[in-house]
Amino acid sequence: MPIDPLAPRLRLAIVLGLLLLVGLTALNLLQAASGLRKDNARSLNHARAMIESAINDSQSLVEAARPLAMGRCQDEQLALRDLITASPYARALYVLEGQQLRCTTLHRPILTRIFPVARRATRR
Repeated sequence: MPIDPLAPRLRLAIVLGLLLLVGLTALNLLQAASGLRKDNARSLNHARAMIESAINDSQSLVEAARPLAMGRCQDEQLALRDLITASPYARALYVLEGQQLRCTTLHRPILTRIFPVARRATRR
C-alpha cells in the first residue's frame, strides 16, 4: 500500500489551523473581558459621580431653603418653588414642624397633614 505524502502535511495543517483558531478565540475572549471590565469601571464611576451630584445638590437646596422655611409659608412659598425649579433632582420641598406639615412647594393639596417622625441620619 503506497503512502500518500500529502496526508501527514494535511494532518499537520489541520492541527495547526485548529490550534490557531483556539488561540485566537481565547485571545478574543480575553480582550472582550478586559473591555467589559473597563466599561463596568467607567459606568460605576459615572454612577458614583451622579449620586454624589444629587446628594450635593440636595444639601445645597436644604441650606438655601432653611432661612426661607423659617418665615410664613405664604410669603416664602414662591421663593421655595424657585429653589425647586433650579434643582435638577428635587421635585418638592416640605416644611414640617414636628409631625405637622407647615408648608409645601406642591401646587396641589396634600391629603394628610400629619407625618410620621423622621429619623435623622447620623454622620460617622
